[in-house]
Amino acid sequence: MKDSIWNILTIIALMACVVLGLVLLNIYNNPNASVNPFRPPNTPPFVQIPSSTTTLRSLPPVWTATEAGQVVLPSSTLPPTSTGFVLPTATNTATPTRTPTMTPTRTRTPTVTNTPNMTSTALSLFATHEAQTAQAAQKTAQAAQKTQDCLATQTAGGTCP
Repeated sequence: MKDSIWNILTIIALMACVVLGLVLLNIYNNPNASVNPFRPPNTPPFVQIPSSTTTLRSLPPVWTATEAGQVVLPSSTLPPTSTGFVLPTATNTATPTRTPTMTPTRTRTPTVTNTPNMTSTALSLFATHEAQTAQAAQKTAQAAQKTQDCLATQTAGGTCP
């Protein structure tokens, strides 16, 4: 029985903690709540004091040009009118301005270097290789001719050297 009394008291304490937490959450969300014993003071009403700034001027309403009671259509051209203008006057400045000058710079002239002409050497090598290729082709043709002659001799019943 002793344990059941403590269990009941523990449940009551936990419920009290939950209720206290809900009350604190309510006061946090709404400081003017009825459960709050220390409500904040009421704010004074808003008073609008006139400022020393001037009111901006507004443009007059849009005016449409008329001639003797006629409304000028947007596509028609108005008659020319004189417009006043003032010519600008020249102002003298006492500030001297400098003009940049170009100074000549020395440039190096390229020197001529003689390079050996490899064209004749390359052509002679090309001609040599061409001659060697022609000789090899001639030897190949002779060997092919000998092979054909040998085959013809063997078909006829003879022997090749």
